Amino acid sequence: NDLLTHIAVDFYRFSFSWPRILPDGHGNRINQAGIDYYNKLIDLLVANNIQPVVSSQVNSNLLDFLTK
Repeated sequence: NDLLTHIAVDFYRFSFSWPRILPDGHGNRINQAGIDYYNKLIDLLVANNIQPVVSSQVNSNLLDFLTK
């Protein structure tokens, strides 16, 4: 993050690692640690005026969950 702010990055593009969030490959079990990881990443980017950009298709239910 310090590197991103040092080089004045405005956007940070990343993809979700679905196995980190859905270790069984479907929605019957959500890994809270994976959700927490992405929440912290997004919060840190926003706190440093860096726009997070998710580069993969996101299930709208999961996106709602991540942005709460």
